[in-house]
Amino acid sequence: MAGRDELDRYLGRMKPEVRLLTSVIVEGEIRFGLARVPPGKRKRRLTNALEKVLEALYEILPTTRDVASRYATLKADLWGAGTPIDENDLWIAAAAVTHGLVLLTSDTDFLGIPQLAVEDWSLG
Repeated sequence: MAGRDELDRYLGRMKPEVRLLTSVIVEGEIRFGLARVPPGKRKRRLTNALEKVLEALYEILPTTRDVASRYATLKADLWGAGTPIDENDLWIAAAAVTHGLVLLTSDTDFLGIPQLAVEDWSLG
């Protein structure tokens, strides 16, 4: 996790039985960021780091019809409350809620999402 000492420390304190997962949406966002990095050593280093992280994960969650249904409900609720969020963040939240997972993030946009359990790794 290049450049995120706090995250590295947080992950280092996790119990071995904790299973870390991500979604294809998160992977896509990270790969988009990497695609924008100019060719060279830094890009190779970051790409290698990403591949190592992905290999270490328990699972990469697909976007399923259940996730799509949850996405629609969450989006309607948030729009109705006047608090819409970024589309990809909404898909990520929908996957976490659908699978009953805790979302590990430091992004405060996720805090107002009904039924979403959030843990902020940046708080130590």
